[in-house]
Amino acid sequence: MKAPQKEPPGIFRPAAIEYLARSRGQVGEPLRLPEIQTLKRGLLLAALIVALGVGILFVDLGEVVQVTAVVRRPGRTLIRAPGSGIVKSVEVLRGDEVVAGSALFRVLPTDWSVRGGPIVVVRSPVDGMVSDLSLERGGYVSTSEVLAIVDSPDSRLDVLLVAPSRVLPRLAPGQPVVLTIFAFPDAILEARTERVVPLILTTEELKRVHPALSDLAEEPEGYVLVVAPLSESRGTSEQSWLLRQLQEGMRGVATIRMGSRRIISSLLPSNRAKSQPGLDSSNGSGGGNKASGS
Repeated sequence: MKAPQKEPPGIFRPAAIEYLARSRGQVGEPLRLPEIQTLKRGLLLAALIVALGVGILFVDLGEVVQVTAVVRRPGRTLIRAPGSGIVKSVEVLRGDEVVAGSALFRVLPTDWSVRGGPIVVVRSPVDGMVSDLSLERGGYVSTSEVLAIVDSPDSRLDVLLVAPSRVLPRLAPGQPVVLTIFAFPDAILEARTERVVPLILTTEELKRVHPALSDLAEEPEGYVLVVAPLSESRGTSEQSWLLRQLQEGMRGVATIRMGSRRIISSLLPSNRAKSQPGLDSSNGSGGGNKASGS
């Protein structure tokens, strides 16, 4: 007669094993799936993950670019001092209407003041309104100092946007622009692009476009110019007030919303050269002159 075999010693207490046996009798065995069903569910989950990944690649994302902005008035004429001297008389007031040839002020050059030389009469070169006047009788002025501003009837306020040339294929008229001027950091202006100048300019050429662009950082691929008019009809009363405070040459930063772009297109090699045939940085030498008239 064989002796009964002893169960190997376990690591659980007998009370715990007894409790487990009772609970199995009440609840039943855990659910076990056949291997074929487990495989099917695994393949289905993998297919869902792949489909989700492919779908993300074709999602359209909003594409924006941050650019340098300069306020300008194409119809605004700056009246400068003809040389250093003393203001003998001021013939106009701020807000006066003038015609081409109207006397604005008279300056006695300091080189001739001792000898009582001729007084220089500074006249307006255009028809318009005197929008700014920064001199008074008896005051001293220096060479090329801006003493008055005359706005022509067709004067309008716009902003010159300077964008890196790599985004040129994505720029187009009518794109929304959100603008902040450094002099008014808490205010936001809204506009829309009106014209894209399809010329690639160097930093040296930008200096000739506008003096306020003389300190831009070097961009290996060059820059392009975008024009966006600022209108009081767009935005709130706060924007209308702010537009009246803006002066020629004020700098700021703007964001251009260039539309949407799929993620997959961002992962593919860029074809900028094919998209813009004939646009090459070597053409920049002639671009500065054309762009300066934009």
